[in-house]
Amino acid sequence: MLTSSAALVVRDATVRDAFEVTQTLVAALTDSRLGSWLGMDDGSLSGSLLPWVAAVVTQATDSGIVRVVEENGRVVAAALWSLETARPVGVRRAFWPVNNAQPDVRSRWKLLEEVAQTRRPLHPAHQRLALLGVHPDRQGEGLSNYLLIGHHALLDVMGVAAYALADESSRGLLSRHGYTAVGESRLLPGRMPVWAMWRPPAPADRG
Repeated sequence: MLTSSAALVVRDATVRDAFEVTQTLVAALTDSRLGSWLGMDDGSLSGSLLPWVAAVVTQATDSGIVRVVEENGRVVAAALWSLETARPVGVRRAFWPVNNAQPDVRSRWKLLEEVAQTRRPLHPAHQRLALLGVHPDRQGEGLSNYLLIGHHALLDVMGVAAYALADESSRGLLSRHGYTAVGESRLLPGRMPVWAMWRPPAPADRG
């Protein structure tokens, strides 16, 4: 259900938002299956997630698109999009920081990015939903829908497809927004399944 708050603003983020976007996404991931898998369920899960999330936010801010939902000056949800070429360009080191994590945790960050790159279709340039999250105290209010509907509308007008690597919790959401699985799921260590999902652009009025 979409929230009825009139104070919500959906906008593009700026460099000044990077810290708050990172904190919101870390909070969103901390209680998730993906977050637990990435952080190896260690004693300080939010701390182990922080370097990875900060790296993804930095890359999206520098060379992609960051969209946020803001309420009364506070970022409560965010979506990070990267601009992809027709063919994989290799694993982005920015997505798996070298110096700020234990080797086992770092290897999982690297594996997730490798799977995301190798499972995506070799189609013309498209945009990848790298990360989507809502702060825990605002989940269940449809804020992810706000972010997806708005950006997908832009992609449809441009005739650009979208790609995402989904876990069990995000697969249903993305399916409702027009994504379909590409091939079978990939079972990661710890029996964590992920799906490559693709959304072709829908017909749009370009007038």
